[in-house]
Amino acid sequence: MFDYFFSRERPESFKVNEVIDGCQEALKMMPLGSRWMIYTPYELGYETRTVGKIKPYSTLIL
Repeated sequence: MFDYFFSRERPESFKVNEVIDGCQEALKMMPLGSRWMIYTPYELGYETRTVGKIKPYSTLIL
């Protein structure tokens, strides 16, 4: 999902509660205008579910 945002080179808007738990935690700590690479363990990502091309138990790098 987030890799598409980088390729467009423009900011994206969404509500914090609309993203996975790992991103919710990181977004709450990010200063306005910052860019972070977030490593999200599967427990804070999609857990044991397959979502699109993302396999169960995947660590996400966003």
